[in-house]
Amino acid sequence: MSNEVTIQSDILGRLLVIQETLDVMPDNRGIAEYLSSALSGVPGIDKVYICINNQLLADNKIIEINCNDKCWNKEDSYICKETVGTGHIIIKNKKGKIGCFVIFVKDIKLYKLYEPFLKNVANVVAKEIENREYMNALEVSNIAIKKNREKLLEAQQIAHIGNWEYDIVNDVITWSDELYRIYDIAPGTRLTYALLMERIHPDDRAYHDENTLFWIKYKRCIPYEYRIVKRNGEIRYMYAVGKIEQNEAGEPIKMFGIVQDLTELKTIQESLIDSRQRLSATLSVVGVGTWRWIVDENKNTIDENLNRLLGLQPIETTEPIEEFIGRVHPDDRAAITEAINNSLNGYGEDNVDCRIVLPDGSIRWINEVWKTFVNEEGKVYAMAGACFDITERKKNEIELKRKEQLLIQQSKLASMGEMIGSIAHQWRQPLNALSIILTDLKDAYVYGELNNDYLTNAVRQSQYYLQFMSKTIDDFRNFFKPSKDKELFNIRESIDDVVNLFSKELENHNIALYVNDNNKEGAYVYSFRSEFKQALLNIINNAKDAIMETVKSQSKGRITIKLDSDDLWSVVCICDNGGGIDLDIINRIFEPYFTTKHDNKGTGIGLYMSKVIIENNMGGKLFVENDDNGACFTILVRKNGYNA
Repeated sequence: MSNEVTIQSDILGRLLVIQETLDVMPDNRGIAEYLSSALSGVPGIDKVYICINNQLLADNKIIEINCNDKCWNKEDSYICKETVGTGHIIIKNKKGKIGCFVIFVKDIKLYKLYEPFLKNVANVVAKEIENREYMNALEVSNIAIKKNREKLLEAQQIAHIGNWEYDIVNDVITWSDELYRIYDIAPGTRLTYALLMERIHPDDRAYHDENTLFWIKYKRCIPYEYRIVKRNGEIRYMYAVGKIEQNEAGEPIKMFGIVQDLTELKTIQESLIDSRQRLSATLSVVGVGTWRWIVDENKNTIDENLNRLLGLQPIETTEPIEEFIGRVHPDDRAAITEAINNSLNGYGEDNVDCRIVLPDGSIRWINEVWKTFVNEEGKVYAMAGACFDITERKKNEIELKRKEQLLIQQSKLASMGEMIGSIAHQWRQPLNALSIILTDLKDAYVYGELNNDYLTNAVRQSQYYLQFMSKTIDDFRNFFKPSKDKELFNIRESIDDVVNLFSKELENHNIALYVNDNNKEGAYVYSFRSEFKQALLNIINNAKDAIMETVKSQSKGRITIKLDSDDLWSVVCICDNGGGIDLDIINRIFEPYFTTKHDNKGTGIGLYMSKVIIENNMGGKLFVENDDNGACFTILVRKNGYNA
């Protein structure tokens, strides 16, 4: 009987040590290395291999293995593909199996006495990993909140939240204005740790120091509460949350986070200590609504903030998921239904923008982010998420897009005068030829030389010139036709279209245009063909004007278009010998309505719209620099890229 008591006491002691130690392990490898050593000392056990999330620690080496369902038999025991031990104990959490202990036994009787202890350790490991995943989920939520930074900054005063940053290397502390107010310190005061400690309640200073040192030593920022004392003696309750930034060597170099004044919340509800509830309070301040859907019961719980966004009474309610989908705009229901079904089928988190229809018929845009939760069988049993009001952002995006399209059309209209002049040059030669044919027909008739063959040849030549002129008009019309849909097009072909329309105009001004194509396989992009050609036309037209202003009449202007590519980008360089751009203004030439042309010859929108088209609409880059002879404009677009 005393032997059993001794064993139970030993088991309890070991379990407590393991539970305390796992909390300070930096990652899964640290957990595995610690357990491999700790469990190998258990009576009856020779050694233990630890497998966590496809990483097997065997003989102090980490082996990446591809665990799948084939590794588990019907009795729920583990057969490791890398090694085989005497015993196998499963590590499980709510999501299912995440690993195992592979145990090499030297005394089966002693091992059986400690086997329940090993199973308890496996449960502790599973819980620790689950807690870490939960913390990661909170971090994802914090990232989403940062997208509403402007609202969050405004909300700091309302919620009494201040943010801080501590440069560990240089011992520099930075606070937001709200944090100065919370601590009752004049904004701009040089901050030191000693000054901070003067404000902290004397009974909490040691506790504050312990937590700060723990954050730095273990690189784990566990939230904690403490008190401060203002200059008038008032005591306030603080809640600190932070994060550690490390260098490449894994050394902590910076801490940053937030401090919230919880005094009022403590007064209202002293039991408000759970971090999830604090996060919910913060979300309510910044206008974010949350929901949680229990799938099997089809119960979707919507908090008061989300109901407020939906134009409903701001109280927490529970309803079937179909009720929420019914409030989504009819044109967006298919997309959000598909996203939810994807998550149910195991695709995890999702992020969708959609419109909702309020009871008064008005429309509001929301961004919805959610995460799925699965049971031991891997089936999704719940979803939880948040909705952000992005109505103003969407309105601004739509208005900006509308203005961009108007400017593009305005830019095209501004170019039409140049293009009409180009058509005039294109038509001059065929019109002269037609005039000669008609005069020749008259002379042939007068001198009796007009016969069937003569007339047929004259008609054939006339039809050729008329078709050429008709094609010129068609090319002109298609060039200025607005692009409604994206399409996959060849960049070289688009350049040729622009060159064909503009060549006669350039020849008339004694300007030569050359195209050097180093793309053997051709360069393609998925975007708006007409807008891309408009950007090219604006740049070439700008080069033509620069040459005409600087190159002497007896000299010849030159424009060179070079196509090249690397593994990622297709590159178009348009260079001229127009003398270049003054360095005082080269950084301003892409600004709207900025022009260097005299006598109102320029609108100042051509290069600006080229920048908008290439960078905003095509996801590429456009920049300019001077070379020895003139300016070089470089266009970068993703090779074979399907841009959003």
